[in-house]
Amino acid sequence: MLRLALARLERRVAELEADLSPPLGLPGGVEYTKLRIEEAIEDEGLESALVETLYKGESISNQEARLVYRGDDCNPLPGVKIFKGFCTSSHGQYRMDQRGISVQKLQRYFFSLEKYIEARVKITAMQPFISQVMEGRGSVKWTDPATGGLTVVFERRGDIAKVITAYYKDKEDPVYEPPKPAYLSTMGRRRRRR
Repeated sequence: MLRLALARLERRVAELEADLSPPLGLPGGVEYTKLRIEEAIEDEGLESALVETLYKGESISNQEARLVYRGDDCNPLPGVKIFKGFCTSSHGQYRMDQRGISVQKLQRYFFSLEKYIEARVKITAMQPFISQVMEGRGSVKWTDPATGGLTVVFERRGDIAKVITAYYKDKEDPVYEPPKPAYLSTMGRRRRRR
């Protein structure tokens, strides 16, 4: 009984600590990612260079991503049999924040991947893809139509999927759009005469 209680406690602590605070990808976008960079980087020159790269919709290097996102972010996959969980690299976490991809979206993605494989397990042409996922033969890239075209590149590491990057198919990375001054929001409108 004590073992069961301890296992439940360990699982609950892991779930609570799994995601960053604030959570990855929620709400996502350029301004949100900028705040994450500002919070993590103390060197003002590096911080402004990373923010400028972000504003252009470009990628930061893996080394720079590790300065902002320290370590992999690991999460459980309850109800999924093909993986016990997934861990997202620092670069993947940057892209999730930038593109507004939450941990819950990735959990749904892996659930959909499992259903996709189960429905095609007897199709001969699908065997190379299925064995690549199940046996960990290099990186896997799959686009899930059920999650709005979410594409994830990952590698199998034992019972864990190591997420390298995630993006939406046919959708460009967001770029910074400066807020419009308040006086511009009334331009072009005509006032009604009374």
